Amino acid sequence: MANQFDAFFRDNTGLFIPTTNVWDLYFVESLTKDEQLRNVLVKLYENMNQIALALNKKDSGAFVEFEFINGQTFTNNAIQVFRKLVACGPLPDNNTKKIPHYINPGNSYSFTKIYGCASNPINLLYIPLPLASSTGTGQVELYVDKNDVVITTSATYSQYTTTYVVLEYIKQ
Repeated sequence: MANQFDAFFRDNTGLFIPTTNVWDLYFVESLTKDEQLRNVLVKLYENMNQIALALNKKDSGAFVEFEFINGQTFTNNAIQVFRKLVACGPLPDNNTKKIPHYINPGNSYSFTKIYGCASNPINLLYIPLPLASSTGTGQVELYVDKNDVVITTSATYSQYTTTYVVLEYIKQ
């Protein structure tokens, strides 16, 4: 099932619905024999286009480990936002861990969101990333450089064995 899911999203990056030329309008307009049928087809086309425009503005619920157009836009719908999930494994103990993200950002890239969560399956504890502490100890720093997701901890976090980081970014 996972392979079918992955293949579906890779083939339909972003799942954007076409909003122009869904039907051949010249064909619809040429149906002069039955004016009512022609009017129905024109209304159906208009409704499909409105649905496609609305769907394309929705944020996708897909979190996958490859670049995906998530439906968010910046600056009046002109710039598409991409999302990528990075599986990071266990958190480091009082150390820094680098996990490749394979994005290859250039000068025209800007990250819009960097966030994640780590899970402790034994004690059933879950922490957000980054993690700030009111005492100043036990913090978890999260950032991205040109090659990696970088996680730095200031305490022992080895019991947090599953970590996911979500990267959202634009290409201008």
